[in-house]
Amino acid sequence: MKQAAGHAVGTKTATKEERGDQLYETPIEATRTVLALESFSEIIKEPFVGKAAILRPLEAAGYDVQIADLVDRGITTQHGELQQVGDFLLSDPGDSVGTDIFTNPPYGDLANKCLAHALRVHKPRKMAALLNLNFMCGFDDPDRRFVMDENPPSRVYVFTRRLPMMHRDGWDGNKASSQMNTAFFIWERNEDGSYGSGDGIWTTIRVDWKEFEHADPLPPGEGGHRSPMVFSEAAEDFTRTTPRKSVDEHVDEEISRAILWLKEMQPFDSAILRRGIGVRDSVAVALIEAMSANGLIEKNEDGLWFPNGAGLHLTASANAAEAVKAWRAERTVAA
Repeated sequence: MKQAAGHAVGTKTATKEERGDQLYETPIEATRTVLALESFSEIIKEPFVGKAAILRPLEAAGYDVQIADLVDRGITTQHGELQQVGDFLLSDPGDSVGTDIFTNPPYGDLANKCLAHALRVHKPRKMAALLNLNFMCGFDDPDRRFVMDENPPSRVYVFTRRLPMMHRDGWDGNKASSQMNTAFFIWERNEDGSYGSGDGIWTTIRVDWKEFEHADPLPPGEGGHRSPMVFSEAAEDFTRTTPRKSVDEHVDEEISRAILWLKEMQPFDSAILRRGIGVRDSVAVALIEAMSANGLIEKNEDGLWFPNGAGLHLTASANAAEAVKAWRAERTVAA
């Protein structure tokens, strides 16, 4: 009987090879419940984006999301920004340190490592993680002790009704109801950089996701722009399925769209340009450098960029797209 149940769930009896990259898509019921109860900064990281099961509800609730995953599935944000690809355990936040995190990390020992890395290195102001309720227990793993004893969560939302089944990606066996009790753990950073109340006590809140099926999300709180994370290269990149392009190559591809976008006639910085044409922050910065170096934009008194006469002349041509191509053929764009 137990073996049959394990097979039906698709997790209990799976070998390490069968589990692969441990993609178990998050039920929207879980994300919807937490968003109705918790507000996060406007910018959020989802470092285990999978197939966008958490990303899409976050965007629908008004958040901008930085996305990454170990596996390149070609996922893009609502602004057209492609996911970053890399091992989160090798990631460095750069100037995105402190940005809120909302995720469903890999299970098992990797959950300990990933959450400890998040708190130690990325230092989110607030972090929400969907975990097995048993995550409260355990004492052998130093990373588990770090995130539950030394830097405990502030609140734990326990789902009184088990979530719809999270079958392993690619599972083609029998479908079954969930055999796992789950909870969303919420960490909040204190002013001194620590997490938790200091006495190892957190608030446990019982919630029934059925009661939040039609609940509105709380609005995003205070937030600002942050650059993407930086990933150290692994010894062998065996997960990427598309060629890695350099920033110069991205600039070559996007410069025409960036110049045509100048017709919007709005002051901009890299964040505004990034959203306007749907590119990564590093590409937006390089595009601004290219257009500035070629005399198409200049800064106004507020420190924002604005198209100058040359830039407006180029975009106002009768056939702007052809004019940009001709301009590109004659000029060397610095990136």
